[in-house]
Amino acid sequence: MTIEFEVLETFDDARGTAFEPVGSEALAGFRNVHVVLTEPGHVRGNHRHARGVETLIVRGPALLVTDEGGARETREIAQDQVVRVRLGPGVAHAVKNTGDRAMLIVSFGTEPFDPTNTERHVLLA
Repeated sequence: MTIEFEVLETFDDARGTAFEPVGSEALAGFRNVHVVLTEPGHVRGNHRHARGVETLIVRGPALLVTDEGGARETREIAQDQVVRVRLGPGVAHAVKNTGDRAMLIVSFGTEPFDPTNTERHVLLA
């Protein structure tokens, strides 16, 4: 596994949307979790991690770009669609908010936060 992409089931009603970001079997393996709200037109990521697996939960609309060893892939995430993306070590990634409201990203990492584990790699401006 170096890149896995999965559309998550959501449960929507008048109150909003609910979804399960990761299953119970995966929870014990994470050492870091952070929540990011990104304003319209802005990009998060544009980096890669030398160690560990990062699992991103993204609620669209968004543009996701990954690059693994020069193999670049671009995916559009539809309005209100929720996806889970697992990224292995060395996979560069960037997510751009293509909507008109704040975009939600929840990031789960198998490594504790360490700025020396992140290398800038610009995929989106």
